[in-house]
Amino acid sequence: MRMAIFARTVMLALMLTSCASTPLDKFPSAEGDRIPGSRARIFIPEGAGSHPAIVMLHTCGGISPHLNMWTERLVGAGYVVLKVDSFGPRGVGSVCDQWGVSVDQVAADALAAAQQLRKLPFVDHDRIAVVGFSYGAMAGLRLASASYLKRQQYPVPFRAVVAFYPFCTPVSSNPALVAVQDNFYFDIATPVHLLLGGADNEAPSALCASHAEGLIKAGQPVSYTVMAGATHAFDMDLPSKGYRYNQEAVDRAWVEMREFLARCMS
Repeated sequence: MRMAIFARTVMLALMLTSCASTPLDKFPSAEGDRIPGSRARIFIPEGAGSHPAIVMLHTCGGISPHLNMWTERLVGAGYVVLKVDSFGPRGVGSVCDQWGVSVDQVAADALAAAQQLRKLPFVDHDRIAVVGFSYGAMAGLRLASASYLKRQQYPVPFRAVVAFYPFCTPVSSNPALVAVQDNFYFDIATPVHLLLGGADNEAPSALCASHAEGLIKAGQPVSYTVMAGATHAFDMDLPSKGYRYNQEAVDRAWVEMREFLARCMS
């Protein structure tokens, strides 16, 4: 349902496939000095002037190579990309089997990232969106909620949220699981587009689609696409986890994300 690429960088500080980036100094999260702070790398497109920007949030497995592809495509389309590492500075490699870093902590990092982006002269301060994957997408869904942003005392919403294969609604009575699974609220203030795998056995797409349908009927700015036959993390190839790279799903997701962002950021 619808709703070599980096020609300019600040420094050749780190090579990511064919791309270069510059590290951003650690910026404070909502937790202040109790943690080392989040770490980020920024990628800048060619051309003078200010650019729309993306805060990119990773999966429960942390920074992974599949993010390079999306970063390259987004920068090639004219977006500044700030890729946030929410786990490394906290001494955590993965939260896939535990929740050593909460969804709320990842969301707080995204808010801090947006504040950092608004300080940069080459960023259009009024056009900042979130693109999240799995765990990061769950944080992105929370950030689309008006009441959630109010609780965070954050007055400036993002322009758009793109959520790749998130867990949307709780399916457990276990409070610990509910705290992770309950991400898609009823007061969506920021347009959301979900990109879901029809064969996702980890975060079943039917849960997101059903909830999204209810929000759409209520007039909320929500859209979604279910990629038939695509697994969870359809932009990765990890057979041991049941993730199968699906080129058709990736290409469709790129077209839909690009068009959605263009509409929301215009």
